[in-house]
Amino acid sequence: MTPLLAFIMMKGLGLSLLILLLGIFRKAIARWLTPKVAYQVWWVIPVYLCVPAHWGIWHSAPLNESMMTFWAQLSLQQEGFSINQSNTVSFFVEWWVLIWSAGAAITFSLFVFRYDVLKRSFSNLSNTAVSTLVEKVAVEILSDNEDFSDQHKSKLTTNKHSKTRLKSLKIVHSHLLSMPAVVGIINTYLILPKNFSEYSPKQQRIILSHELMHIRHGDLRWNLLKMIIKILFWFNPLVYWGEKQFEAAQEVACDYRVMQKIGLTEAGYYGRALVNAISGSHTHPLISHWKNQSLLKERLNMLKSKSTKTRHTVLGLLFGAVTLTCVSGFSIAEVEDSHIIPVNIVNPSYPRSAAENNIEGYVQFEYSIDHDGNPYDLKVLQSVPAGVFDEAAFAALKQWKFPAKEEFNVRYTMQFVMQ
Repeated sequence: MTPLLAFIMMKGLGLSLLILLLGIFRKAIARWLTPKVAYQVWWVIPVYLCVPAHWGIWHSAPLNESMMTFWAQLSLQQEGFSINQSNTVSFFVEWWVLIWSAGAAITFSLFVFRYDVLKRSFSNLSNTAVSTLVEKVAVEILSDNEDFSDQHKSKLTTNKHSKTRLKSLKIVHSHLLSMPAVVGIINTYLILPKNFSEYSPKQQRIILSHELMHIRHGDLRWNLLKMIIKILFWFNPLVYWGEKQFEAAQEVACDYRVMQKIGLTEAGYYGRALVNAISGSHTHPLISHWKNQSLLKERLNMLKSKSTKTRHTVLGLLFGAVTLTCVSGFSIAEVEDSHIIPVNIVNPSYPRSAAENNIEGYVQFEYSIDHDGNPYDLKVLQSVPAGVFDEAAFAALKQWKFPAKEEFNVRYTMQFVMQ
């Protein structure tokens, strides 16, 4: 098994649990703490995928135990007996690699295709007044100043990184999208609806503030990371559900940040601007996976929130750290199964006396694997029928080769079945 596939199998269960926890408690965290914290705690997923498999409170010892069944089938030939070499584990792994590779390629290709189609639909904005307003709001949002109310605008300072982001910003229209959005991998595109100039100046400023706030806080980079995770774990339905929950947390947190900037007294006007920008609009799969009305309702409800206490961030970090520590243990249980798959198998010889008498059975071993992947300290835990297949199983298992990893113990069942 390739290291990448071993990683995916190792982390799959823990990733699913994290998505469930963060998705189910997303609204509760936003309500108890803040929407910003409800978005920030999603950092535990990339961290979880990066931490070593042996990290976590459940890893109390370097020894691991697991069980897997090997089928040795008998093939009768002209003058004797020989083994029909069949390994269901290897067969499964080979097909799993092919299926996963095909799914990952399709998911990646679909993303590239959709992005290319969306990008080809762009047309440059020719409205000078709108371009000037975008530049003005961008300087305010991307500045180091945390307050751009009227009395502080003269004190705005923009750092070098913010100037670079502003310079690379391209303002476009798209006939595929009728709602404001920001997208981009290398270049950043601010997509505005064609009737944007018909909005009131205050609505224009609010909409631009929201989209540019995504850029300020690196949401496009997080979206790209989300897409990479989706490609790797395309087969997991929870990943698609989690994608929607992550998007909702991101949008509500962005609304919250903008409200902290422009002032909570503007909540009513902000809500009306959202309704005008989103109601009746059509979106794109790369922009949103929600039906506009369902997410809009949640965003409007958020505008009633007035909490700004800093302890919320501390509690969010604590929640994320505890969740990560607990869930990391589930990857341990899974990695052990993926690491015991042998890379080289010598099939056991079916005992002639057992074959002649049509006897089937199994031998269950416990043994250790050293750093070089060699089995040692073999012990028979159970043999059925007793003593019939032990010698043949021992002789074969001593020649097996496993992936070179840290030392651990393994339980393995070798079954002998007549064909």
